[in-house]
Amino acid sequence: MHKPVAPRATVRDLRNKFADISAWVEAGREVEITKRGRVIAKLVPAGPPRPPRKWDMKARMKKLQGIYGGKTLPGNSVLLMRGEKDW
Repeated sequence: MHKPVAPRATVRDLRNKFADISAWVEAGREVEITKRGRVIAKLVPAGPPRPPRKWDMKARMKKLQGIYGGKTLPGNSVLLMRGEKDW
């Protein structure tokens, strides 16, 4: 079997017939974009959206505890460090 040929559209087609071309992409087809007879780009359907990441605060705190242990900075040290930087 041979691979199905992707539909082609010119740069001019993108300007004048974008609704038709976007319908092809939304239907799951790849579209090759040509300029002066040469393929310059491919429009491909976007994958499914990724679900947002959920923060597990307990796991995050456990990881930080493993990295830094029980170390804490004195309250004014952050202010002193900010004073040394040229923000």
